[in-house]
Amino acid sequence: MSDYTKYKDSRPLTEALQGRNLEGFANSARAGTLEQSKQYHNLTNKDKIGVGTYPAKLFTDWPMWEYRPWTKWENIVACGKNSNREFLRGLLSLLREENCHPLVRSCSFLGFPCVFIVVPGFSEIYMPGQMKAKAIVTTRMVRRSFDHFPELTAAEEKRLMTGCTIRPW
Repeated sequence: MSDYTKYKDSRPLTEALQGRNLEGFANSARAGTLEQSKQYHNLTNKDKIGVGTYPAKLFTDWPMWEYRPWTKWENIVACGKNSNREFLRGLLSLLREENCHPLVRSCSFLGFPCVFIVVPGFSEIYMPGQMKAKAIVTTRMVRRSFDHFPELTAAEEKRLMTGCTIRPW
C-alpha cells in the first residue's frame, strides 16, 4: 500500500471529475500510452489537479483491476451505529494493518461532519526532484512580486505575468 506507483493508474476518474463538468475534463485530459502517463510532471498534474495524459486502457470496456465492493461493514452495523466515527475507526485500523501511520484532522468547522486524512508515504504525490525544486523557486519569486503589487518593477511585472499565464495544452 505504501508503494504509490503500484496503484496510481487505478485512481478513480471520479476524483478527477469532482466539481468539474465532463466537457471541461475532456478538454484538459487525453488518452495516451502508459509510458506517457508515468512521466514525472504528468503524475503531479493527473493526480493532484486531474489534468494530463491518462493511460488509454483506463477508458476501455475492461478494467485493469478487479472490482471488490466494500464488505467490512460488520463492526459498524454490529455496534448499532452506522456512523462516520465507526467507519473512520475501521478505516484507520485497516491502514495500521498495512503499517501506515495516518494523520487525521477534524474539518467539522466546514459545517458538516468530515475529516481530512493524510497517510505519510502514500498521500504525498509531489515527489522530490529537479522539477519540484524549479516549481518551488518559481512560485517563491512570483509570491515575492505580489508583495509589491501594484507598484511593480518591469522584472516583477514580467514574472507575475509569466507565473499567472494559463498555457494551452
